Amino acid sequence: WNEKIGFRSVKKKESTVRVVCRFRPLLPDELGGGKSFVVRPEVNTVESKDKQLSFRLDKVFGPESTQTQVYQDVGRPILNDVLNGYNGTVFAYGQTGSGKTHTMFGSNLFNPEAQGIIPRAAHQIFDHIAAGADDVEFVLRCSLLEIHREQLRDLLNPTNTGLKIKEAPQKGVYVEGITQEFVVCAGDIMEIVRVGERMRAVASTKLNMHSSRSHVIFMLACEQKLADGTEKLGKLNLVDLAGSEKVHKSGSMGPTLEEAKKINWSLAALGNVIHSLAEKRDHIPYRDARLTRVLQDTLGGNFKTTLVVTCSSGPAHYEETLSSMHFATRAKSVCNHVKMNFIYSAEQLMVLVEKLQRELLAVRSEISGGDRSSPLLRSWPDSEPPPAKRVDEEVDPDLDNAPRREAQQESLDRAKREAEYWKARAELSEKTVRDLEEAVQGQERLLQTARRDKEELVSTRWSPGAGGDGSSEALYPSVPLWQLVQAQVSNLDGQLRQHGLLWRGKKQKKDR
Repeated sequence: WNEKIGFRSVKKKESTVRVVCRFRPLLPDELGGGKSFVVRPEVNTVESKDKQLSFRLDKVFGPESTQTQVYQDVGRPILNDVLNGYNGTVFAYGQTGSGKTHTMFGSNLFNPEAQGIIPRAAHQIFDHIAAGADDVEFVLRCSLLEIHREQLRDLLNPTNTGLKIKEAPQKGVYVEGITQEFVVCAGDIMEIVRVGERMRAVASTKLNMHSSRSHVIFMLACEQKLADGTEKLGKLNLVDLAGSEKVHKSGSMGPTLEEAKKINWSLAALGNVIHSLAEKRDHIPYRDARLTRVLQDTLGGNFKTTLVVTCSSGPAHYEETLSSMHFATRAKSVCNHVKMNFIYSAEQLMVLVEKLQRELLAVRSEISGGDRSSPLLRSWPDSEPPPAKRVDEEVDPDLDNAPRREAQQESLDRAKREAEYWKARAELSEKTVRDLEEAVQGQERLLQTARRDKEELVSTRWSPGAGGDGSSEALYPSVPLWQLVQAQVSNLDGQLRQHGLLWRGKKQKKDR
């Protein structure tokens, strides 16, 4: 749907990354050590035990929070934005074993109370479709991407190798060749998620019995075709990042150690991108890792983004939790530039162009005639009355109307520029349609020519001979192509030799 001809909303607005923190309950072997951080959900604040450090975020969830509470605050607003034509992303960040997969997928996909953000989003979108208008057509497509040891994997088609990250002006950053499954119900999405969970790389460490060894990105493209021909587009990315870990704590060895190196590398690249965006630097190192390259538009681009930082308040994880809090604080400073994604047909563009042209003519006539009864001019404020003039002071009759004329001229120029833009977009759409039609016609002409040449060749080669049994073999003997080429080369070689002998003979006579 990114390649469709049309016009997208150009009214961008700033949207900072929303940061949410969730603390998991302490494990049985952690209960005796107390807590290194104090969670205050009522004021959305996390404090260190000695009260030397304090972090204020957009939302803080304590260990007693439920999956429903997290989704109502994190998942539902993002999905509502996607249904309204925006792009949205939620990704979970934190150390290994802090509850990222539990937040995004849940402990049981088919238990309504234990479901995470992804399965709940599947139910919400189809509930919205069922309760919506009947004249709106929805087209939904899902993909599931895994980044394992800096390699892209299509979890819906493991044999689909060679995925590449591409960038285009119309599409932005995308993964070329990834499988996209059309879905028509929540059960289809649940099956996709179940297959992806089974195919994902998982290993056991000292910190987590089911440690995710890769980043997983669930992508949903939502296309809405309205009754008036307008199309509303939205993309949803739900990201479950692999957890950062310290090797001496996790006990990773062999392949698991190599996975830990790649995980920490990509998360460090993500931290560098966040830091560069927060500092508003000129260069943003998106290309340092596959993860940051895929998520380039979600950080600083046209996406509404929510970051869920998962942590543990146990003393054994003090350093990791402190690092996550600093990461969350920096992420709050990142500002995206979002817009609603609409596509209009060529006919609608022409109607808008005509409307703007009429408004432009109306403004011109009102300016030339000075008609203050027009609604276009009535909204412009009159200039303030000038101060009293002395009799002997020269009075400029045009001075009172100068601010009004400047405002009118500015509005006229703005309307003219907008009309020219809409006209250019409409002409581009019509030209593209004409080019496509000409290309199709050219392909049809080439196909007809090829068919005609084939029929002539077959009829000439297999036409019956003049005598005998009517077979064409005597008149048109079947000669292999290599023999024909060899004979032609031999003839050419003979001609060259003959020409060389004649030339040498003439030269000898001349020398004598």
